[in-house]
Amino acid sequence: MAKYKKSFTNPHLYRQFSNNPAGMFDYTMTNIMDGFYNGAMNSAIDGKFKAVCLSGINSESNTGAGTGGNDAVISGPFINLIVRPLADFGNIIPDPRSSKDPNKINALISLHASTFTARSDEGFDITRGIDFGQVIDCYFEKGSITNSDFRSLRFSQPEGKVIETSFQDLSLIAGVEAVSVFDWSGASMLGSGTNYNELGAEHLGTTVPISSGIKWDEDGASIAAQKRKYAFEALRPYLPKGVRITSAFRTQADQDRINRDYAGKYGYKGNLSDRSAVNQFNKDNKLVINLYTGRGHGGKSKTGAFDLAPKKGDASVTVDLIWAAVQAGNTALAGKVKYSPLRRSGGNSSVVEHKNGCVHVAFFLEEVNLPPN
Repeated sequence: MAKYKKSFTNPHLYRQFSNNPAGMFDYTMTNIMDGFYNGAMNSAIDGKFKAVCLSGINSESNTGAGTGGNDAVISGPFINLIVRPLADFGNIIPDPRSSKDPNKINALISLHASTFTARSDEGFDITRGIDFGQVIDCYFEKGSITNSDFRSLRFSQPEGKVIETSFQDLSLIAGVEAVSVFDWSGASMLGSGTNYNELGAEHLGTTVPISSGIKWDEDGASIAAQKRKYAFEALRPYLPKGVRITSAFRTQADQDRINRDYAGKYGYKGNLSDRSAVNQFNKDNKLVINLYTGRGHGGKSKTGAFDLAPKKGDASVTVDLIWAAVQAGNTALAGKVKYSPLRRSGGNSSVVEHKNGCVHVAFFLEEVNLPPN
């Protein structure tokens, strides 16, 4: 019987590796790695273990609707996620948190997919999606950790939501957020705004009342709600008269309604209850509307956003003029509020939506400083 573990280097073959320095180095490094695997596997358990979800870092979509290489994938009634075990044996693959290079981070996540892709152990409910950075319970249905037989990795639907922020922070690194998740073909990169500097003070300072339907957060009294509202109120003096706010914080129900409204406006004849088909119709019509709430309107990752549009019937205000006003506000409000530029590295970008007829103004809550009471 062999006196060394399965898949480990036979120690009796050392002479085959010691006839030159390079060979001896390779042999030594192999033994070091064998020792690591042995220790990691011996300290692991074959029951349930904690893992962190790595799918969805780019598109924030773990519903099967995402098109990114590291997004969740639907398989019949189940969904497959890339995970990283939080047990010792997870260290057989380099940790994405070890790098600040966005390309390397995405590559390391892809590397995890080859070994640690977990399938839901029951039919997946898209209304209870798993977020990037969320901690979940995993187990091997058939394989074994100690035998290095990583087969049939499964995850259980979590009861609550625990986020490992050190992973979630990776999505904020410049370049990691994939701008390809948006359809930018109907959006302006710069916005002309050539007439803004010609506007007199009498034309600035929107007086359009805030609609009662505007939400700032699920909890209207929260700090997040106060910051989102202040971000808009602070911008008011720099906006042309006749600019109105059309949306701020949104629930998923709000997002679904907006998708349906635009689809109906553009002649959609399909099933309005099929949110994916409705959203795809909107994308085909070059409308910049996300399927699911996330950063910005959804408030994910401590973000905020509001949409601005000309008052109905006011042809003197264009979306380019509104964007120029946002840029002017950014300069004047330095240290108080910072609005995201177009295509911001790290995600949560502002967008000039010509076809939608509005400007999506995005920001991070940490860059909104409430005035003292």
